[in-house]
Amino acid sequence: MSTYLLTWNPGRLPNDYLKEVAAKLQREESVEDQWSCGNNKSIRQGDRVFLLRQGHDSPGIVGSGWVTRASFRAGHWDAKKREKGLKAWYVLVEWDALVSADNGLPRATLLAGVLPESLLSVRSSGVTIEDEFAGRLEERWAVRRKAPLPVAPLVLGAIAAWEGEPVEHRGYRRKRDQRLKRAALDAAKGSCAVCATDYSNVLDGKGVRVLQVHHKKQLGQNDAPRLNTINDLAVVCANCHALIHMNAKKALTIEVLKSLLKEAR
Repeated sequence: MSTYLLTWNPGRLPNDYLKEVAAKLQREESVEDQWSCGNNKSIRQGDRVFLLRQGHDSPGIVGSGWVTRASFRAGHWDAKKREKGLKAWYVLVEWDALVSADNGLPRATLLAGVLPESLLSVRSSGVTIEDEFAGRLEERWAVRRKAPLPVAPLVLGAIAAWEGEPVEHRGYRRKRDQRLKRAALDAAKGSCAVCATDYSNVLDGKGVRVLQVHHKKQLGQNDAPRLNTINDLAVVCANCHALIHMNAKKALTIEVLKSLLKEAR
């Protein structure tokens, strides 16, 4: 694994874009970005990258990520050059951190034994950070973010990532009536309404724990509460329930999924 410095010029790409990406990361959404890497054709999948904010206004390290696609050519980022058919080199990056300039590693801190001035003064993206400097930068970046040192996503061919860190979550969910749920489960007698598997015969009856209650008309489609009866519900196994909701915006009906599974068999 190698480490590279990508550059960001706020004059070319406004702050608002990176603020939007940072907000997505805070919501634990995955963000993959195409980023210019100068003339570097040697960056590989799994390499580490840091984002350097350029200019006189709060320069410093403001982001980090992992390369998900090696160096490739595409239309030039400059519109005028792109119109002339010119191309530039890029990498795809999955960001693991993007912060405001105030929360990043400022130039003064980096010059105090972390990175040499020659690196911080680069004008082009895709410059190599030597291992001795990369290690120092990784440590200072982790301290700044109050996060553990990262592990490369590609470790011996397997994807690895830090998990289990407590994250505060606040939100709303639609209320479900537990009495109605129990009545639907009792009426199903252990069977899935889609695949017809009788889970009451699995693991001495413990198999019924995979059964879930599905609302035939999604609760999220209505802004206001509505009166439901047992006829508005269907009991399905976890696998079939996941298939029903493959499209988060439009669930499959029980009948349609039955037909699809029958065709697949």
